[in-house]
Amino acid sequence: MLFCSFSDPLHVFKEAFKALAARGVLKMQDVIFDFRSPNDLLKGSVLEEWAKKLKEAFGSKGIDLTCVSGYRNYLEAVGFENI
Repeated sequence: MLFCSFSDPLHVFKEAFKALAARGVLKMQDVIFDFRSPNDLLKGSVLEEWAKKLKEAFGSKGIDLTCVSGYRNYLEAVGFENI
């Protein structure tokens, strides 16, 4: 949830790209906040309800907790290579 904590994660990636020296490396780790299970085990669970409320709360502040799925597009858009 690192980059999703920002209302404009693309801007954060742009700044990271500008700050890196030529041939620099950006290492990061984040979670995909869209909880899923292969057999609907989470359906109706307390965890599913908590995740829904958290997404709504962050969404009301303009923060998308599912933005991790767009990281590759963000990285490519600002000029990173070999992702």
